[in-house]
Amino acid sequence: MDTKELLEQTIQEEHQLRFPKFDAEDAWRLGNLLVELARQEQWNLAISIESNEKQLFYYAFQDTHLNHQRAVRRKCNVAHVFRCSSLRVFCELELSHTTIADRGRDFQEFLPLGGAFPIYVLGVGQVGTVCVSGLDHRDDHRAVIRTVRAFLAEQG
Repeated sequence: MDTKELLEQTIQEEHQLRFPKFDAEDAWRLGNLLVELARQEQWNLAISIESNEKQLFYYAFQDTHLNHQRAVRRKCNVAHVFRCSSLRVFCELELSHTTIADRGRDFQEFLPLGGAFPIYVLGVGQVGTVCVSGLDHRDDHRAVIRTVRAFLAEQG
């Protein structure tokens, strides 16, 4: 899949994957779904879920390292400020041949790679972010999307 197709797919996911509500209990359940998926797939991930700029869930597998923790924070910053997935920002930057600095952001604080996905609540808008780091950034994004889809399917 080329970058333009990936951008279109990412935008479609952002429009489709909406939560009816999102609170601390939802963060706990979503986070645990991510942990279980990572265990099944034997992925070493750092996982963070935030809502209203408050961290509601964090888990790091034993073999993750400080770089994963920092990457989660920096990817979350991208999704929070740009109000979309960090993979979408990556695609937009790549297609426009620009950098995060060209968007007025410091690379030390903003990592425009896949893995952070906005938590949109119907009728409200973006209320948070779910993020993982530990795989190739496109696979980080896919892990989040897979888990959000499963979570929303459970909600009915």
